Parts: sequence; structure tokens; C-alpha cells
Amino acid sequence: MHNVAKLTKFKRAERDALLRDPRYLQLLDGTVERVSECNARAVADILWSCGTLGELPPTLLKPVLTQVNACLEKGTFEPQHLGIMVWAFSTLKCKPTKLLEQIEDRALEQLSGFNTQNCANILQGFAKLNYPAAKLCPAITDALLKNNLVDGCKPVEVADLTYALAMLGDQQPTTPPPLLTRLSGRARSKTDLASFSSRQLVTMVWAYAKLGLTPEPEVLAEWVGQVRAAHEAKPLLAADVRNLERALQALGEESSWLHPEDPEEEVEESEVEKIRKKLDDAANA
Repeated sequence: MHNVAKLTKFKRAERDALLRDPRYLQLLDGTVERVSECNARAVADILWSCGTLGELPPTLLKPVLTQVNACLEKGTFEPQHLGIMVWAFSTLKCKPTKLLEQIEDRALEQLSGFNTQNCANILQGFAKLNYPAAKLCPAITDALLKNNLVDGCKPVEVADLTYALAMLGDQQPTTPPPLLTRLSGRARSKTDLASFSSRQLVTMVWAYAKLGLTPEPEVLAEWVGQVRAAHEAKPLLAADVRNLERALQALGEESSWLHPEDPEEEVEESEVEKIRKKLDDAANA
């Protein structure tokens, strides 16, 4: 399952065809029969595969959740497994609250073994599932700051952690949380701004607006400038346009550039003007 998911991860047409392939359906049947034999890594791989393929078959749901619970009770999951599982649950929109509580407790026990990817995966997953992670979120925040791990975060991890802070952190704080400030510093022209995608930058602008905060003027200018250039080269996805437009309006920033006039409409308007001019000339004559 892990291999076929990996091979079709970025090939949507092949992935859609895979889900209807009789051989894949046979693989699922075999997985259902053997889930109870799976160790912690294998269970995490199954969930990653389902999350990547975008489908958790009903026949697989109960056996997988049962084995997740068994491995949690044994304490055999490693930090990366915990992050992968929460990410998969959020991608699949599956919220087994009791298991999430156990995962949070296990993550706290193993926090010293978490790298930046594990931190980003688990917090972003909890945030998307609207699970508060009241104990884990502040613990990870402190660990990232104390151990100076923020400087090693990749752009996707910066965006995921920023999203998690907006969803799980203190709402409407009076000043930006220290971790948010440090994460913002990773997306600067003098650091790694060029490596950030437009979607990641939209997420960061949105996070500030969600918290009722405003980035430093030069930071916001760099982010908006980068997104605007990307939007002019290739239009943003509709969801990103909506999120960014609302965020910019909340921040008191100009957003009309997100909706450039349709060139065809401009042509039509110019033709109307020509006709109107001809009529005016005829009337004057």
C-alpha cells in the first residue's frame, strides 16, 4: 500500500484509476485480513497510504483503528508514526477522539524525539481536526523555541506550524506569540522567502488575520509582493484567493489586484466606446 501510494502521489489520473483497479481492491482485502498482525510502523504506513490516496475504505476503518489502539497501549509508536497518523486522520477527515487523546499523551512522553517535521505534522493535523491539543501545543511551542529548532524548519513546516498556532493558540492575543514571530522570520527576503510557495504565504497572512494581529509592515509587504507576483504569473486557486482577500481586508490592505479585469471584457468595452464615438461624430455632423 505504501509503495502504490508513493508511486501515484503526484499523479491524480493514475491515483483515481488505482482506486478502481481490481488488484488494488484485492490488496485492500489482504490488508484487512492482516491488520491485526501489523506492528506500529506498518499501521502508520497504512494510514499514510490512505491519506495520500485520499480514501479510507469502510472495510479497513475498524481493523485499523483497533490496531492503532493496540499499539498505543503497548507504547510502540515512535514520534514520526504519531505525526503521520494525525496528519492522515486530518486528511481523511476522520476524528477518533479517544485515540487522539492517547496520541497526545504518547507524544508528550516522547517529545524529546520530535523533529520539526513531526511537530508540524501532529499540530497541523490536530488543528485541522479541531482537536485542541491543550497539553501538546504549548509543550511543542516551548521545545521549538528552547532548542532553537525553528531555524531548521522547511517552508511547508513553517506554514503548517503557523496554521496550527492560529487554530490552537490563544485567540486574539495582544502581541504576536514568540513562536509566530520566529516562524515569520523564516519567510523573509533575507532568509528563505524565495522558497515559500504562494499558498504557504497565503496561510501565513491568513493566520495573522485570524489572530487579530498585523505583521510588521515590511514583512507584510514582502509576503504580499511575492504572492502578487506569483498570482500575475499564474492565478491562485479560488480557495486561496478567497482566504487572502478576507485576510487582506481584515488587515486593511488593498486586495483588488486579486481580481484583475478580464481582457475580453476590456476589448468589449473598447468596441462599445468606438461605436459610441461614431454615433457622436454622426450626430455632430
